[in-house]
Amino acid sequence: MRILIGFVAAACIGYCSDALAEEASTKQVIRSEADIPRVTIQLLDKPSVMVREGGAGLEDMVRQLEDYATDLSDNYTIEDATTQKELLSLQRTIAMHYARWEEALSYTPMIQALEEKAAARESQGITSDPVAIAMQQSAANDAISFEQAFTVAFAERLNDIDVEIARDNLEQLLGTMKIVSTDLLLGSFESQMDPVAANMGNNVPANLATAILSSRISLITLEQIKGPIISEITAVLEALPTIEQVDLWSQRASQVDNGSEVIVAIWDTGVDSALQGDRMWVNTDAKAGEYQYGLAFGYDYELEPVSLLPKANKYVDELDDMLDLLKGIQDLQSGINSDEAGRAQQAMAALKREEVLDFQERLTVLGSYIHGQHVADIAAQNLTSVKLMNIRMSWPDDPIPTQPMDEAYVAKLVDAAKQATQFMQENGVKVANMSWRLTRPMIEGMLVATGTETDPAVAQARAAKIFEQLSVGLTEAFAAAPDVLFIAGAGNEDENVEFVQSVPAGLNLDNLITVGAVDQALNPAGFTSFGQSIDVYANGFEVLGRVPSGKELHLSGTSMAAPQVANIAAKMFAVNPGLTVTEAIAILNNATTTDGEQALKVVHDKRAVEAAASAK
Repeated sequence: MRILIGFVAAACIGYCSDALAEEASTKQVIRSEADIPRVTIQLLDKPSVMVREGGAGLEDMVRQLEDYATDLSDNYTIEDATTQKELLSLQRTIAMHYARWEEALSYTPMIQALEEKAAARESQGITSDPVAIAMQQSAANDAISFEQAFTVAFAERLNDIDVEIARDNLEQLLGTMKIVSTDLLLGSFESQMDPVAANMGNNVPANLATAILSSRISLITLEQIKGPIISEITAVLEALPTIEQVDLWSQRASQVDNGSEVIVAIWDTGVDSALQGDRMWVNTDAKAGEYQYGLAFGYDYELEPVSLLPKANKYVDELDDMLDLLKGIQDLQSGINSDEAGRAQQAMAALKREEVLDFQERLTVLGSYIHGQHVADIAAQNLTSVKLMNIRMSWPDDPIPTQPMDEAYVAKLVDAAKQATQFMQENGVKVANMSWRLTRPMIEGMLVATGTETDPAVAQARAAKIFEQLSVGLTEAFAAAPDVLFIAGAGNEDENVEFVQSVPAGLNLDNLITVGAVDQALNPAGFTSFGQSIDVYANGFEVLGRVPSGKELHLSGTSMAAPQVANIAAKMFAVNPGLTVTEAIAILNNATTTDGEQALKVVHDKRAVEAAASAK
C-alpha cells in the first residue's frame, strides 16, 4: 500500500489503523533537512531541450523522479510540514505529466491541510487545478478547447476562495503573468540551467529535475492560460470594495529626538554614505586611503575603501533606468498600475532569449547594490541620534555559480566576520543588523552546482563539515562582542528554521535575536520562515526605504523585518544608554504582543521604548 506523505496528517484525527501504525513504525524518520536521502537524476538531454521539446529524455527523467518520490513516500516519515508539501507538489506535477488528472487534483486538499498560512491555503492549487480540469475536459470533448475549459475552471476556482485573504497572492500571480514569457522561461534555462547541469556532468539533484518538469508543463500551457488569468484576476480585484488596508504596524511607531548617540552597524551589502550624510558614523582614527565609515570587504574578503558594491559601477549610466524597471516589476506584483509598471511590462515582453542572462545579471547586481542602503534607512527611521556604521560584505552574485562555498572560502568569511565584530566591539556599536542568511543546503548546492563534488553523499558530508566550520566561527565572532546586540533575519524560504540549518539566524546566543516577518495587519508574511528559534516578528512587507540615488522603493523580506527590530533596539539604547544587552532583550520581549492568525510574538516599538526609558 502506498502511503502519501501528509495524508495521515490530513485524514487521521486522533487515531490511525493498526496497519498504518505498524507500517509507519518500519519507516525511517526524517527529522532534519540533512536526513533527506540524496539522489542524482541522470539527464539525457540539456534542461532547455527537455523544457522546449519534451521527448525521450524528459520521459526518462520523470521516471527517475517518480521512483524518488515513491521511495520517499513509502519508506520515510517526514516530520517537517514544508517538506511534506514539497513532496506532495512533486507528486501532483508527476501526475499531471502522465495525464492522471484525478490523482493530480487529489493532492491539493492534502497540501492545504498542511498549510498554516491562510493566504497560501486559500490560493493553493489556483492554477494547477484549473489546468488539470481543463486538460481532462478538453481531452474528453473535442468541442471544448483547453483555453475555454481553463477559463471556466479558473473563474470557478476564484469564486471558491476568500479573495480578501488571498489578495496579495493573487496580485503577485497577476504581476507574474504580465511579465512571464516563453522567451524569458527558455532563456533562463539556456543561459543558466544548461551550464549548471553541464558542470554536474548532467547528473542533477532532484530539485533541479523537478524545476525542469514544472517548467515543461508551464511552457505547454503558458500562452493559453496567461490571458484568462490576467482578465479573471483583474475583474475579481476590481470588483472588491475599496477598503483601506489594515495597518496595525504603523500605530506602534515611536519617534525619539534628542536621545543619546547610538551606533548601529549595518552588516550588509553597503550603505550609501553620501545619501546618509551626517547619520554616518565616522572613524576618526582612519588613515589616509582607509575607509572611514566602517569596514568594506570585497568578494575575496579583503578590505577596500568603497561604501557600495563596486561591481555596479559598470552599470552606472543605466542605474536610474534599472531602478525604474525594478520598481515597475514590484508594482506589477503588488497590483499597482504605475508608469514604471507599464514600462516594465513592455520591457519584459520585448526581452529575447539571448538577452536573458545579461538581464538577470543586471538585476542580481542591482539587488545587492540597493539592499544594504534600504536596510539602513529602516534601521535609522525616527531616531535623530543614530550613527550608521557600514560593514559591507560582497556575497557571490554570479547568475552561474563559479565559486564553491568550500573550506577556504568559509575560512576567509569567518576571518572577516571576526574582524568585523571586534571592530564593532572596540568602537562602541550597540546594535548590529544582519539581513543575510547562509544555510547548509546552500553550501551543498554550491559544491554540486560548480562541479566541485559530483557524488551526492560526498557533497552532503562535506557540506555538513563546512557548515560546522562556519557555525563555530560565527559563534566565536559574536561571542567576542558581548556588548553588541545582533539582529538576524529568519529567511524568506517559508521553511522551518529548526529543520533547515542556517546562520546566523539558527544560532542560539545570548546577544542574538532572530526576526521573522509579518505584514502591516500583523499576519505572517507568505514568505517568512518560521519555527521556535525565531524570537520575534516585525513588519517585513512592502517596507519603504531609499536606495542609492535617493529613489524610494517598497521592498519585502525578513531583510526588512530585522532592521525594524534593530531600530527599536537602537531607540531603547538612545533613551536609556545604561541598558545591557540582556536587559534590552528582556524589555523587547516583554513589550511584544501576540497577534495575527498564528498568534505570533510581534514587537511593539512604542511600548518597548517607553519601557526602556522607565527602566533608568
